[in-house]
Amino acid sequence: MLSVGITKWIKMLVVFFVTLTLIIIISLALLRYLLKDWNVDTSMGDYQIRTSLGDEFQIHYETRNFPDLESEVSVLDPISNKEIIYFVLNSEFVNSEAKTIINTSSLRCYEIYNKYLLCKSGNGEFIGTDIDDIPKMIPIELPDFKEIAEELVATSQWKWIRLCSEYLLRVDRGTKEKITKTLERFAADQFSKRDLEINENSGITKVDMRLFSQQLLNQYS
Repeated sequence: MLSVGITKWIKMLVVFFVTLTLIIIISLALLRYLLKDWNVDTSMGDYQIRTSLGDEFQIHYETRNFPDLESEVSVLDPISNKEIIYFVLNSEFVNSEAKTIINTSSLRCYEIYNKYLLCKSGNGEFIGTDIDDIPKMIPIELPDFKEIAEELVATSQWKWIRLCSEYLLRVDRGTKEKITKTLERFAADQFSKRDLEINENSGITKVDMRLFSQQLLNQYS
């Protein structure tokens, strides 16, 4: 009886592995058929961004079209060759101009792809950040970003005020008091003529700013 049981299990295992092998072979054949006309391309290249202020950035990219179309992009310091920022575009690679956001005696800041900042303070090196990460930045980990955030808010552009306010509320008492006054003004629906002129075509409304300010003040009160 024992030998019969063992023989039965062996037969079942053989059938299982034969079936599994057939499934794998058929799956591979089907995959090969589906991809026979698919041209998996990988392209890469380099180009240089030169800003209106004379700064230069080296861009290296690699684009793939499988399994999804995406381009991996690295922005490098052309002198030290250090990576300033890395990001992925869900598209073919396209060039981007560096839009000057801040230009003071101690700080330069550029925006590329309407999403990434390249900033340099003093004689330091450029740092890069995704603007969507700014609200949740931890001040103690990025103390150098305080000056950048303050200058961005000083532009009076609601885009930057919305992105930087939460970070500034967590920096220190003096910084919190300063940004709180701005938010309180917006929360009370008090907008200057300059506010409205600067943000006329921003896509952000007074209502948006009022609600944003009220919510943030409640959160950090």
